[in-house]
Amino acid sequence: MDWSNSTLEVKNNSNYKITVLYSNSKKEAHTENQIEFFTSDNQTIYPNTSKPISISGKPEAWHNYINEGLTKKLYIYVFSVDTILKYKDHYSINDFVYKHQYLKLLEFSEKQLIDNKWQVTFQGN
Repeated sequence: MDWSNSTLEVKNNSNYKITVLYSNSKKEAHTENQIEFFTSDNQTIYPNTSKPISISGKPEAWHNYINEGLTKKLYIYVFSVDTILKYKDHYSINDFVYKHQYLKLLEFSEKQLIDNKWQVTFQGN
């Protein structure tokens, strides 16, 4: 049986269609997922909506993931779906991260996430 933990939720209070990449390392954010994954309807967070963000694992999966990182923080890269689609033939998601082509980089300790009831809000630029 595959386990998934969807405790984390991202709320989009901006006018952008966004997608997110999470990492427990600020310097080594990396994904094997392709552009199509991040721009799919399943991953797109439309303006003024929320979406759960899943991680593989049991109920303690987010706790374990955050604590495996050197800084013990969760980093959430927020991207504009339209920008990704515009440059999808030239860049991978990893390229967008390394070139700082994201709308915002959010960072949270586990305590902050717990205090916010695992809801992260993107306000826009």
